[in-house]
Amino acid sequence: MPKPSLIALIVIGLGSVSLCDAQEVGFIRIFDGKTLNGWSAPDMSYWSVEEGAITGRATREHPNPKSRWLVWQGGEVGDFELKLKFRIYGTVEANSGVQFRTVFSSENTHASGYQADLVRDPVWMGLIYDEGTGRKVLTHRGDRTVIDEAGGRATKKFADSAKLFKLVKLDGWNEYRVIARGNDLRAIINGHLMSEVIDRDKKYFRATGFIGLQLHSGPPMEVQFKDILLKKYLSARPPVSAARTWTLEDPQERASLPEFQKEAAAKISELTPANGYPRRKAYLQCGRIGFLTYSVET
Repeated sequence: MPKPSLIALIVIGLGSVSLCDAQEVGFIRIFDGKTLNGWSAPDMSYWSVEEGAITGRATREHPNPKSRWLVWQGGEVGDFELKLKFRIYGTVEANSGVQFRTVFSSENTHASGYQADLVRDPVWMGLIYDEGTGRKVLTHRGDRTVIDEAGGRATKKFADSAKLFKLVKLDGWNEYRVIARGNDLRAIINGHLMSEVIDRDKKYFRATGFIGLQLHSGPPMEVQFKDILLKKYLSARPPVSAARTWTLEDPQERASLPEFQKEAAAKISELTPANGYPRRKAYLQCGRIGFLTYSVET
């Protein structure tokens, strides 16, 4: 085995950007675990940081009569992978979600774009929704849906919805991964694909937009998010080899999930909230020796 070259990097003043804190190379940390710096909402009284997590809360004393979003201020995001941990408390009506490729109104009272649903109700958890356009549910948990250019839909079930719901810890922490590459949108909870949509609708498909966390209107509830990591991609890859488009009748031609994790990492100097794009062909592996953070180029 060739001996890898070792480059010791003393990490000073990186703020919320941390390469080696991320579980996978190429991610940036977009929540510092202590403050709401970099996140904004017109009414911040519903949002705080508690126990190292972004916390959205509605109570009887401070009710939430309309849906609202805490929006990441790092700019629009096109093709990406987002990873975070969440937990949600309340009745079966406790409702939240991860908004992406979305446009928000100036008052932040209206959103138009995709949402990976996060709801205690077993019907809604893990599905992909289109907020604000009238299309509503794009694909249910356990379903893979193709939406054609005219808005027609073809759906095939890949897993049992009830069994997938049992994989969610309703009163504990869960990991949510949202992947958007071109027309291919996927919602993954605790390592299990929950839903997927290929959206080719000419009228409603959105290729880029903002990321936000929702606190839905309704009864008292609480939702928390932590360890929020983002990886941007330069451009969408075809979902199948030879640039062929997979169909429900030809599922073996569809790319596997690991295909989305084989991007080259960026140099640490290039990995910032402003870009976050991989620029190099080399892969970097991270570790620590004492107070030194280092990377090994392979």
